Amino acid sequence: MISIKFKNFEKSELAREVVFESFQGLLSNLSDLKNCKIQVVLEMEKCRSHLGPDLFKVNTHFHSDSLGDISVVQSDPSLYTALDLTVNLLLKELQPTKKARQMSS
Repeated sequence: MISIKFKNFEKSELAREVVFESFQGLLSNLSDLKNCKIQVVLEMEKCRSHLGPDLFKVNTHFHSDSLGDISVVQSDPSLYTALDLTVNLLLKELQPTKKARQMSS
C-alpha cells in the first residue's frame, strides 16, 4: 500500500503517477517489500536564504514485517530527481539484504 502526501505545494496527478510507477518498479524487484506499507511525503521548501530554485524533498517511510522500519529522505531542486535519488538509494541499500537472504537459503 502506497500513501502519498503533498506538503507546501499543490497536489499533482503527474507527480502521484510518477511516485506510483517508481515504487511499483522497486516493489517488483524486492519481494520483501511487496506487503509493506509505504508513506511518501513530497515537500517543497522555499529557499529564503539565497536566490535560486526551491528545494523538493522526498521523505519515504516503509514498514515491513520482515525488514522493520526504513526511512529515506532525499532532496533536489527537481522533484523527479529527488524521487529518482530516493528509489536508487533504496535499491542500493536493500539489494545486499536480498542477496544475503538468497545466499542463506
